[in-house]
Amino acid sequence: METDVVSSLDTSVTVSFPQWDTLVQTMAGLYRSDKNDQPVPSVATSYHKSSDGKIYTFNLRHNAKWSNGDTVTAKDFVTAWRKGVSPKAMSGYNYIFSNIKNADQISQGKKAVSSLGVKAVGKYKLVVQLENPEATFIDKMVIPAFYPQNTLLVKKYGAKYGTAAKYTAFDGAFKVTKWTNTSEKWTAVKNPYYYAKSTVKLQKLNYQVVKDSNTAHQLFQQGSLDDAVVSGTTAQGLQNNKNLYYLYRSGNNFVKLNMAKGAVLANKQLRQALYLAVNRTQLSKKVLANGSKPSYTFSAPNKAKDPASGKDFATAAQPKETYNVAKKKLTMLPRLKSSGRMA
Repeated sequence: METDVVSSLDTSVTVSFPQWDTLVQTMAGLYRSDKNDQPVPSVATSYHKSSDGKIYTFNLRHNAKWSNGDTVTAKDFVTAWRKGVSPKAMSGYNYIFSNIKNADQISQGKKAVSSLGVKAVGKYKLVVQLENPEATFIDKMVIPAFYPQNTLLVKKYGAKYGTAAKYTAFDGAFKVTKWTNTSEKWTAVKNPYYYAKSTVKLQKLNYQVVKDSNTAHQLFQQGSLDDAVVSGTTAQGLQNNKNLYYLYRSGNNFVKLNMAKGAVLANKQLRQALYLAVNRTQLSKKVLANGSKPSYTFSAPNKAKDPASGKDFATAAQPKETYNVAKKKLTMLPRLKSSGRMA
């Protein structure tokens, strides 16, 4: 089950959970996540880090192939990363390349994409130069935004790349078939060119878009879905169901406020009051009821630790004040008085 269509398989064009779910099954990056969510080699066999921690040299396997038989090369990573960091990229994920040399300036249109700190040295060596040492750099290499793209097909199809199965190639365990960017059903079959195909036991994955929780649960009960994503009232009624399973993802839902000059929410005290008025614990447990955790920072809980202290980033950065209705009223008081709206 997916909750929406996959509008593109090009990560520089768009980013969504359905897209990434599909790409994780069909693509191989430098590293992949193991069963304990730790990075292990995939297309990369090893890497060397310079003494100052700013240069990573990845050695790529020689037997990695695309689903059309082409060899996966270092250039394919350069192609994908340059597209992802480009100011023309529509995914909104340019920032994830930040700290790779010149990435921010490129995204801002101040430097050419060719100046990005990544280069291919022959077919099987990829060199990445960072602005500063980054303790979690290898961890990030499992993210689909860092997956390669077939350079030959990108040149051949241009803007069509990633819009349909026939305009895309895959270097992972499966390859997508019978899919266009409006499909509500698609299939992924075992990729005969995958470097580790002998370890893949499944022959096929069938995907279906189901946007409603209740419908998803009904299809699951009927045996039409092997899994169903539920939330809200549907999830509330299933809390004691033996089939309920919490699959934790790293990500945040948040409200983006209009802070433009002259807008009401440009007022700092009003924004603080809104922050204090939201009961995140009640929202996650009683309303969503899908296992979501209260979020107080941009770092998701239990995802990353400070390498120096060993503390969870989300815990370390959590504000002292989170939910306080009484303080919210006091915070709003000056704003209400100045606007003449006091009753």
